[in-house]
Amino acid sequence: MKTHLSLCLLLLGAACVPAPAKTYSTAEIGQLESLEELMRVLAATADPLFGKTSFSDEELAQAGEAAQTIEAAAARVGARFGGQGEFDDGFVDF
Repeated sequence: MKTHLSLCLLLLGAACVPAPAKTYSTAEIGQLESLEELMRVLAATADPLFGKTSFSDEELAQAGEAAQTIEAAAARVGARFGGQGEFDDGFVDF
């Protein structure tokens, strides 16, 4: 019972994360300054693909596009936030 309640609360909390301000191209992701917006872009891109055990051809194409978005965001996080101030050096490892 506690597991079900915890899962419900987790899903409800995840649903409260606002969407990104807009749909970004891969080039635009490389210019984002906000870590929060980068995380929103990643969530909007990857979350629909989690938990799937099989993919249609369309979903497989979406996964390929998501991979490009994730790579662009990882590069931006490493370049912008790696080893600076409150962010630890782990971001540099991307």
